[in-house]
Amino acid sequence: MNTESEADSPSPKEKKCEKAKHRQQLYREEWESALLFAGWLQPVVGNKTRAMCRCCKIQITAEHSVLKNHLQSKKHQEKVKCLALNQMSITQCMHVSTENVNLETAVKTAQLKLSG
Repeated sequence: MNTESEADSPSPKEKKCEKAKHRQQLYREEWESALLFAGWLQPVVGNKTRAMCRCCKIQITAEHSVLKNHLQSKKHQEKVKCLALNQMSITQCMHVSTENVNLETAVKTAQLKLSG
C-alpha cells in the first residue's frame, strides 16, 4: 500500500547520508583571553564572521578550528618568533636596572636613619 508520496520521500538511511550544512560561526570576544589566541587575535570591524591576526596582518574565518590551524601554520610561527625577538621588555625600554633600584632604596633608607 505504498502511496506515491511515500515512494518519493527518502528513507531514514538516505536522510542520515545527506551532508549537513556548515553553520558559519561568529567571532567570540572570549577567544581573545584564551591562552592560544591571546595577543594576536582581534575582531574585524564590520564583519562578525572574520578575525584578524595582528602578527601576520591577515583576515581569517572566525572559526575555532581555523584559528587553531592558523596558530600552527609555519608563517604564523615565524612571525611570532620575529616579533618576540624584536620586542623589548619594559625594563629594557626604561633603561632601569635592578642594581640602580636597590642602590636608590639603600640610599633612601640610610637618609631616613640619619635624619631620625
